[in-house]
Amino acid sequence: MAEALGLEKRSVDGSFTSAIQRKGLGVRTAAEIELEDGTHKQVKFLSLTPAGMSYDPDAESDAE
Repeated sequence: MAEALGLEKRSVDGSFTSAIQRKGLGVRTAAEIELEDGTHKQVKFLSLTPAGMSYDPDAESDAE
């Protein structure tokens, strides 16, 4: 994701943690993928929870 967005990995990790995961809108899922050369690599998938999927950032906040 960081590469696709042109950002540093640490920046994406921090943003996901603070803006999405801590609010219950997303989760990280550890997995292992097989590369073209047959080796394996540990990765983490970033996924939205049902609350994250239904989140409307343009909705008015109740905090006002």
